[in-house]
Amino acid sequence: KKRSLPAEAVVLMSKWYQENFHYPYPDKEDMQHFASAGGITVGQVKKWMANKRVR
Repeated sequence: KKRSLPAEAVVLMSKWYQENFHYPYPDKEDMQHFASAGGITVGQVKKWMANKRVR
């Protein structure tokens, strides 16, 4: 079963992605922010961004 990320994390990252779609590579500080604000790990942020770029 696929576990989804907390909604607030997805909202934060989606918003950032839309604003930065021309270069969707968050820096360390951005990733740290998404992780702590969204209650997820930096690894999960990296994976979400990688998946988002592929889709």
